[in-house]
Amino acid sequence: MYVVYLAGAIQGKEDSSKIVVWRRKATEVLEDYGIKTFNPLYKYNRVKHKMMPGEIVALDLMMLRQSDIILANVSDPKHNYFGTTSEIVIGHQLGKLIVLIYGKNENVPHSWLSVYATKMFKEVTDALTYIVSLSGGVFQDES
Repeated sequence: MYVVYLAGAIQGKEDSSKIVVWRRKATEVLEDYGIKTFNPLYKYNRVKHKMMPGEIVALDLMMLRQSDIILANVSDPKHNYFGTTSEIVIGHQLGKLIVLIYGKNENVPHSWLSVYATKMFKEVTDALTYIVSLSGGVFQDES
């Protein structure tokens, strides 16, 4: 079964609920179909000591390497997505499927992101439907 890495904004977000909600929904939906997720936010919730940047990146890269699919949410046009873009490029270099959620972000499809994305969607639900279909499931959003 697939493992999906949940890439997207973490730092610099004034409304932290936005970085949590889509990841929680993705985890709940995908796990219902036997698809495991790696959520890079786990380290902020479980680790009580201050992590060094190199430690954070090393853990993210470890999860990224163990994943089959990178689900990258770049839907906020006010965010720069430096880390997420790096994860997309590295994931592409590792041969991972890159599923991009661009929402209302008019900067996407940026030519670089378009090249690296396997598939691009405006909505989280559409991206999840696609990933579930890869595993042979049929997802219907009931929310």
